[in-house]
Amino acid sequence: MKWTEIVTAIVAVFALALSAYNSIQQSRHNKPKVKVKISEGFIVCGNGKTSEVMVFLSASNMGQMSITLSSQSFRLPNKKYLAVPMPLSNVKFPYELLPRKACKIWLEARELANGIKSSGLSGKIKIIGIYTDQTDISYKSKPFKFDADEWNKN
Repeated sequence: MKWTEIVTAIVAVFALALSAYNSIQQSRHNKPKVKVKISEGFIVCGNGKTSEVMVFLSASNMGQMSITLSSQSFRLPNKKYLAVPMPLSNVKFPYELLPRKACKIWLEARELANGIKSSGLSGKIKIIGIYTDQTDISYKSKPFKFDADEWNKN
C-alpha cells in the first residue's frame, strides 16, 4: 500500500467520524430538552409575611427549540395522576417555553396532601412532577419525597 492510499483512508475515516458527530449534534439540536423539578418553599408577601409551605413544579427549557406546555400533573406511586387544571403560576397555560427560559406552578403543600389522601395514599411517598406539551410529549421530574400525613394534620 502506498502512503497516498493510507492518507486517503485516514481522511475518509476522519470524514465519516465527523459526519456522524454532526448528525448526532443536529439530532440533539432538533429535540426538546426540558428539565422538570419539584421543590418546597415559601412565597414572601408584600407585607413581609410568608405564605404557607408551597410545592413548586418548574420546567426549564435546556434545548434549542421552543415548546408549548399545555398541562401539568403529579404521578403518584399507585400510578394515578393528580392534575393541576388551574394552577397558580408565573405564566398562563398553554405557554410557549422558549429556549433557555423557565416557568413554574405552585400550590399549597396541604392542597397536594389532600389530593394524595383522596387518591387513597398516605404517609411518605415519592411523587413525580410532569409537564405535557401540545404534542402529548411528557417531561418528568426525578422522584420527590413528600410526606402527605405531615400536611394533612389539622
